[in-house]
Amino acid sequence: MAPANTPAIQLSKLSVIYGSGSSAVTAVEDLDLEIKDGEFFAILGPSGCGKSTLLKVLSGLLNPTSGEAQVGGQKVRGPQAEVGLVFQAPTLLPWMTIRENISLPGKILKVDPNEIRDRADSILELVKLTQFADSYPNQLSGGMAQRAGIARGLVQDPRVMLMDEPFGALDAMTRERMNMDLLDIWTESKKTIIFITHSIGEAVLLADRVALMSPRPGRVTEVVDIDLPRPRAIEMMSTPEFGHYTRHFRDYFKNLGEL
Repeated sequence: MAPANTPAIQLSKLSVIYGSGSSAVTAVEDLDLEIKDGEFFAILGPSGCGKSTLLKVLSGLLNPTSGEAQVGGQKVRGPQAEVGLVFQAPTLLPWMTIRENISLPGKILKVDPNEIRDRADSILELVKLTQFADSYPNQLSGGMAQRAGIARGLVQDPRVMLMDEPFGALDAMTRERMNMDLLDIWTESKKTIIFITHSIGEAVLLADRVALMSPRPGRVTEVVDIDLPRPRAIEMMSTPEFGHYTRHFRDYFKNLGEL
């Protein structure tokens, strides 16, 4: 077992190159990053800067070209139960109930069926979907389906949750509500969350720290501590303190020609 002060995530000189020769594309280059256990860490960067590539490496779905990624002090060598994934689309299987969809990772990992059912029911309560456990995906709203996607990522009790623009496809009002739901889930579950978003306001509202990435090849150019009190509330978005952070991030992207 790793020592108590071991970072949840540690990246050392990480580089990822797609292709070879004259067609090679460097997605991420010489990236160093450390994320604390239990931290809500957001990543902002222009399109194509390697944000999703970074999550693929952390999830074990992609091997780095050079450097190393560690989760809980252990080198990432492939997919592992320590890491849960949540994508922009919940990709629920339409022929399965919500409980069955949420239970699927446990079945793949060959966890005892009774244990998985107990976990699924507990997580359904956490994400406020207990009454929809036996419903099918087409019976859920967009926000509810995304909560089910988050629940599926939690069922194996991972140390780290990787979230790749999970609310990007939702309308503005549903997205705000999901932001607050996610903060409740994070507070209750005490997971480390790595959260990719293109929304500056969303990053400031949710995160303890926000990393800014450069255009490809992706590098972390700055990590900003978000010194706003918790619990967070939507009303904070109209405060001068909130505006201070959003202006800083907008200036960064204006200088890149992205805004």
